[in-house]
Amino acid sequence: MPRAYKRGGMKNYSCIFFLLLNLPFCSSFPQSSNTADDSTDSMLMDGVEMMLMETDTDSEDSDFMDYLDDLRRNPLDLNKASIDQLQSVPHVTHTIAQQIINYRNTHSRFNSKRELMKIDGISDYLYDLISTYLIARRVNPNVLKKSTKNKQRKNFSADFRSFFIQDLLPKNGFINGKYEGTRFRNANRLKLNYNAGEYSFSSGIATDKDPGETSYSDFISGFVNLNTNGFIRSITVGDYQLAFGSGLTLSNSYSSPKSIETSTGRNRSRNIYPYSSTGEFSFFRGAAVNFQLSRISAFLFFSKRSLDASVDTLTNEIRSIYSDGYHRTQSEISRKNALTETIYGTRIEFGMERFTIGGTFRYSGYSLPLSADTVKKLYGVSGVRSSAAGIDFKFGLGNSSFFGEAALSHTGAIAMYGGLNFSAASVADVIFSFRRFPFDFSPIHNSSFGERSSSENETGFFAGIRLTPFKRLTITSYFDQYALPYRTFFNATPTRGNDFIIAGDYKTSEGVIFNIRFKTESKEESAKINNDLGKVDSKIITRNQKNVRLGLSFGKKSLRIRGRYEYCNVSYNGYIKSGKGQLFFGDIASEITDGLNFSARVIFFHTDDYDNRIYEFENDISGVMTNLALSGKGMRWYLIARATPLPGVVLEAKYSETFYSGVKKIGTGNDEISGDMINRLSVSIEATF
Repeated sequence: MPRAYKRGGMKNYSCIFFLLLNLPFCSSFPQSSNTADDSTDSMLMDGVEMMLMETDTDSEDSDFMDYLDDLRRNPLDLNKASIDQLQSVPHVTHTIAQQIINYRNTHSRFNSKRELMKIDGISDYLYDLISTYLIARRVNPNVLKKSTKNKQRKNFSADFRSFFIQDLLPKNGFINGKYEGTRFRNANRLKLNYNAGEYSFSSGIATDKDPGETSYSDFISGFVNLNTNGFIRSITVGDYQLAFGSGLTLSNSYSSPKSIETSTGRNRSRNIYPYSSTGEFSFFRGAAVNFQLSRISAFLFFSKRSLDASVDTLTNEIRSIYSDGYHRTQSEISRKNALTETIYGTRIEFGMERFTIGGTFRYSGYSLPLSADTVKKLYGVSGVRSSAAGIDFKFGLGNSSFFGEAALSHTGAIAMYGGLNFSAASVADVIFSFRRFPFDFSPIHNSSFGERSSSENETGFFAGIRLTPFKRLTITSYFDQYALPYRTFFNATPTRGNDFIIAGDYKTSEGVIFNIRFKTESKEESAKINNDLGKVDSKIITRNQKNVRLGLSFGKKSLRIRGRYEYCNVSYNGYIKSGKGQLFFGDIASEITDGLNFSARVIFFHTDDYDNRIYEFENDISGVMTNLALSGKGMRWYLIARATPLPGVVLEAKYSETFYSGVKKIGTGNDEISGDMINRLSVSIEATF
C-alpha cells in the first residue's frame, strides 16, 4: 500500500472519529433519573483497569474476563454471602467484607444494595466499582400465594457466545506458508444451568481456534457440575480450577496483579470452580468432589491431562513446557500433548464465623522426566514427580484479621506467607504481609501473592492502606520491599527491589471523577555495560521507573466521556541512557437508543523505546481482555458497537487501527507485518435464554 494513500486514509479516519465523538450531542438520549443505581459498562472497565494497573503483560486473557462475567451474571446476595464470598468481589478487602456482615447482622437484612453507601469505608467511587457484582434479594410476598405447582417449577437457562477476530493485514507466517490454517481466531462457549431448588445442575463447553491453526476445535474445554444442599455438596467432572487458602500450596485460578485486595490472598480462594474458558493451560481435567458435614468441608480431586512440551531426543527428558496453546507451525504441532500430567489430592477445612483452618495435599506425576540444568529447574521441579502439602488459616478478631499459609514441597523446602488486615477509625483499611519462598520450593500449580508469578526464590514485606476520609474520596497506597536471594535464569546473582504507589479517586456530586496515580519502582537486574577498556561486562544495575497518571471522566447512564494522560520515565543511574514515554487517550461511550450503544477511543503515544512502554487496557468484545503495551511513536483508535436486536441477544463488533510512525514493518519472524499499521476486526454474538 503506498504511503501517500495511508496518510490520506489516516486523515479520513480522523474525520470519522471526530464525527463519532460529536454524534452523541446530535442525538436525543433517553434520560434516567436513577443513574446511580446501576454501574455502566464504563465503570466496569474502570474497575478492571484498576485491578490490572500493575500488570506488565500484553495479554488477551479470557479466564479473568470470564470470571468477572460469571460474577456479574450471578451477583452475590448481600443477605446470604459469607465473608469469603464477599472478598472474591474485586476491590472488596477483608475489612469492607466484615463491615458488610456487621451491617447485615445489625439491621437484619439489606433492603437495597444502595444501603452499602451507609457503611464506613465505602465511597461513592468504590460503590460504583463493586455494586455490579452484588444484589440484595428480597422475598416477594406474592410468592407465598403461588400454587404448589409454581413453587416446584424448575428453572432453566442457557448462554451461548461465539466470536471471530482477525488481523486484516496478513502476517509473514501466512504469506510464506508456515502458518497452515486460516487467519482468523474463532472461540465458542455454551453454558447450561438447571435449578431445582434442592440441587442445581450446570454444564459448559468451549472451543478455540487460534489464527493459523487448521482445526476449529484445536482446543476443547468442558464440564458438568452438580450442586446440592446435602452431604455431597458438589461434584464436577471435566475441566475445573482449584484455589485454596492464599494459593501457596495449590491454586491454578487466574493470577491477579499486585494490589491491596490480592495481598490477603482471599480473592483467589474459590475452592472448586467449573471451567469452560478458552485459556489453554490454567485448569485441571478430571473430577473433583466437595463434601460438607456441619463445619467441616472435604475436597477430593483427580486430574489427568496432556501438556504441550519439547522433548530432548537424546535424553528423552522434557526441556520446556508451553502454555500459549499455539499449534500453527510444524514445530508447534510436534510438541502438542507431548507430556501427560497426573494429579490427585485432597483438602480438609474447618470453618467458623471468624476462624477457618485448612490443610491441602497435592501430588503430580509426569509421563516423562522434567530436565534440570545448572541455572534453574523447570518450574522448580525435576524428575517424574512433585508434591506439596500445606496448612492455612484465617482468624478474625474485632476489625482485625490474621491470615497465613505454610507449605512443604517434595524438595523439603518450606514456604510461608502471612499477614494482618485491620481497620482504623472506620476510614482506613490497613494490610501488612510477609512472604518467604525458598529458591528450591516447588511452585507448580500455585499462584500466591508476590512480585513474580512463581512462588519461589523470593522474600518480601508488603504494607498497604486504603483511606476514605469522606464518602467521595478514596486514597490507596502501598509499599512492597522484596529480594530474590538466589540467582535466576536472567540474573547470575541475588537481586532486590521495591515499589511504591499512591492513588486517589474523587467523585463530585455532579458525577465527575478525578483520578491520579503515582508509582515508583526500583529493581536490580543484569545488563551489558562497556567498561573503561571498551570491553563488555555483565553487571547488576538498578532500574528506576516512575509513572504518573492523570484521569478525568464524566458519566451519565447514556453518556460517558473520559480522558487520561500518563508519563513514564526509566533511568539506570547513569549506566544506560534514560528514556521516557507519554500516552494520552480520550474516549466516549454513548447509548444512542435503547438496545444500541457505541464506544470509541483515540490514543496517542510516544516513547523512546520499548523499555519505556506504557500499558493501555481497553474495552473489547465479551470474553476478550486486551492490555496492550504501546511503544514508539504513533496513534491508535478503535470503535465498538453493541446492539440488542432481540431480548437476550447481544451483537458486538470492534474495529481498531494502530499506526506506528517511521517504521517499515511491525513484529518479527512469522508474526511480522509489512508496513506501519495494524488493523483488526472482532465480531461476536451472545444469546441468553
